[in-house]
Amino acid sequence: MYFRVFTYLLLLPLFSNAQVFISEFHYDDKNGGVNEFVEVTGPEGTDLSDYRLVLYDGDDGMSYADFTLSGIIPDERNSSGAVAFTTTLQNGLSDGIALVFDNGTVEQLVELLSYEGTFTAVGGPADGVLSSNAGSESSAITEPGTSIQRIGTCTENEIMNCPAGLFFIGNNTNAGPMESPGMLNSDLVLPIELSYFRGKQVNQTIELHWETLSEQNNSSVVVERSFDGKNFKELATIDGAGNSLVVLQYFWIDQLPNTGTNYYRLRQIDFDGSEHLHPIIAVDFNDKSSATIQIFPNPVSDLLFLSTTGEMSISRLQVFDESGKLIANYDDALLSTIDVSVWETGVYSLQLTIDGKVVSQRVIKE
Repeated sequence: MYFRVFTYLLLLPLFSNAQVFISEFHYDDKNGGVNEFVEVTGPEGTDLSDYRLVLYDGDDGMSYADFTLSGIIPDERNSSGAVAFTTTLQNGLSDGIALVFDNGTVEQLVELLSYEGTFTAVGGPADGVLSSNAGSESSAITEPGTSIQRIGTCTENEIMNCPAGLFFIGNNTNAGPMESPGMLNSDLVLPIELSYFRGKQVNQTIELHWETLSEQNNSSVVVERSFDGKNFKELATIDGAGNSLVVLQYFWIDQLPNTGTNYYRLRQIDFDGSEHLHPIIAVDFNDKSSATIQIFPNPVSDLLFLSTTGEMSISRLQVFDESGKLIANYDDALLSTIDVSVWETGVYSLQLTIDGKVVSQRVIKE
């Protein structure tokens, strides 16, 4: 595993490049719930066509509406903004709203928010997920023009399960705040999170780079990878900075990328054990090593044979396990056979230096 941190001082805006989330909604009042809507908040420039809203019925846990969002989040205040979408929300007990990231290739639940109780979703992108109760509700005597709003200061983990104290809305005894669809809630403060997360192929590896503008209660970040965009496996755990008000830059190298598209995401873990998933990125990998080196058999159980093209020779061979740990190093121009019988079952990356060029091959040990 390769990991490095750089630090710079920065004057912080309110929030930037934060997770897109549900910030306000209106579903019932004494006029029968006219002008119902759901509002989402996020960083300036976010293309909302990559997101969907899925509405769930708490009685049976199944969805009753599903639609793709549209538009670009504007810069209303400190590089962030809000966009509202008109819809019809059910007024029954424990109904819910799911915000889903869906770019046509990857589908990922951002949050499942409910009102008037909780429920477990059945089917759809939130299948099997227990909803987070907003903690406030509307009723048949709620004043029109009010809404349920996410307010206060949310830390990263609270985006997925924001405490009831960060919501305020009229109910049977309180008129609540006036609704503001499409405008940032005046009492919402979301600390800065991830500035960027990106990856690129470098020789026969994929380098992942990310930057945080600030960190709150950040114990660690887990790097995860998937080959289908849905089933993720942990690759490495990087220590967090705890609480930080400076820019921190990180990178990690995947020694075993898959030929084709590799999907990566960061799972942030707080000191209290709560977690927050960042959006998925996709990185294409083109294996350029097959024309210069043949490694067989693969999978292998005991002896592994290496053969180069023409008069090319291997001057160095390094073997890495799935975590990126170096487990073997060979410096032998005549190397043609490796005894792998003592290796543990798993996938390994062989990085070979052939006539000054570094190439890589994946090997499966049975």
